[in-house]
Order: sequence, then structure tokens, then C-alpha cells
Amino acid sequence: MGSMLLAAGVVRPDRLHRACLENPVAVEEVHRGHAESGARVATTNTFLLAGEREPLASEIMARAISLARRHGEVWASVGPASPAPNSPPAWWGRLEEADAILFETWSGSDLLPWLSFPRLAPIILNFCLGKCGTRTLGGWTISEVARFAHEHAAAAVGFNCGWDGHAEVHPRAVGWLRRATSLPIVARPASCGLAPDEWAGMALRCVEAGATHIGGCCGATPGHIKALFGLLGPRVATHGLS
Repeated sequence: MGSMLLAAGVVRPDRLHRACLENPVAVEEVHRGHAESGARVATTNTFLLAGEREPLASEIMARAISLARRHGEVWASVGPASPAPNSPPAWWGRLEEADAILFETWSGSDLLPWLSFPRLAPIILNFCLGKCGTRTLGGWTISEVARFAHEHAAAAVGFNCGWDGHAEVHPRAVGWLRRATSLPIVARPASCGLAPDEWAGMALRCVEAGATHIGGCCGATPGHIKALFGLLGPRVATHGLS
């Protein structure tokens, strides 16, 4: 979502989430493009919301969920925030309107304060890997990621984002994570500088390594998703989370 809004030139990098109010047509166009390419889940445009002031933050979260709801199952995005709040922010209550809460691009113990807040929907933990692909940016091993997800009753766990030239990090990491957990695995690699067909091949290897939910992060476009669906074919199914 963020990379496509930036590419369209409709919002500043530090105001991506505000596009839900300032340019909802652009946000919905991104959702629509992915849905028409086969995506079953719409991730809200709220990755940077945690640093926003109230009451604007609550208004943005409500609108973001509404825009996403028109195009599939809704995962509410919660990105890293520093410092973490001592109590649930006002917008937290809006999360009960989503199908799942997607904590994305986290690195480790920075997640702990957020997981103490009321569970208003199933939680999905998506960590960002270092370039070595064996640890998160916070230094956690993949086995530590799996243990953390079990300890905190996550509905699913996995990885998102990545860097150009490191496309093979995700399939390997998914394979190691599958050996460490029986939980559903959500893999959402960045485009990694790959063309849609090349990226789809890498994403397919994530599925073959054990990912149950597959999608894209930074730089992945509807074209990337469409190419992936072309490879997945009849294996595509709707997987719920509980």
C-alpha cells in the first residue's frame, strides 16, 4: 500500500496513513487493484498510525477498515512504534471491526507492550528479517520467533518485507519456521527488485516451504499478485484464522 501510494505521488512518506482521509480514492484504488488480481485479504493503510495524534488516529483507523472491507477479509496493520504506549491508544478499540490484527515489520521485544492490550481480533505476528535471513532485525533467531508466537497465543506467525538482491531469504526462513511451529505461516516478501514473474516464483517457493498465507510487501504490485495466482492455480484456498 505505502509504496504504491508513494509511486502515485499522492501523499508524503510521513503521512501515508492520512491518505485514508485526504485521498481515499487512491487508497481504494490500491485495494481494488489487488483484489482484481486475486487477493483475498486487504491490509489496512495504517502502518504508521501508531504515532498519530487523537482524535485523528481513531478516525483514520475507522476509515481504513471501511475502505479495506469493500475488497476482502480485513487485516488491520499495526507497524512498529517507539516509545510503546503504557495503555491501549484510543484507536485500539476500532480493531474489533477487523478480521485480524497484523503486527508487521517488528523485530522482537518491541512487540511485548502491545501484546498486553485486549485481544479484539486474532493476532498475526510478522517479523522483519535481517539480510542474513537467520535472525530478525532485533536479533531473534527463527526458533525464538516461533516460541514467542506460541507463548503469546498468536493465530499465525511469519515474515514480511526484505531487500533487493535477497529474494531467497524468505523461502529459506519459512522452511526453518515451519520446522519450528505448527501455526499458520504468513509470508509477505517485498518485491526484492524482482519482476512479477520472478517474484511469483520466489513466493511460490515460500508456499512450498510451508507458508499457508502468501502476499506481498514493499514494491509488490497487483501485477506481482496476479503472477503468483497464475502459478498457484487450483491450490488457492481461503484460509481463516482463529
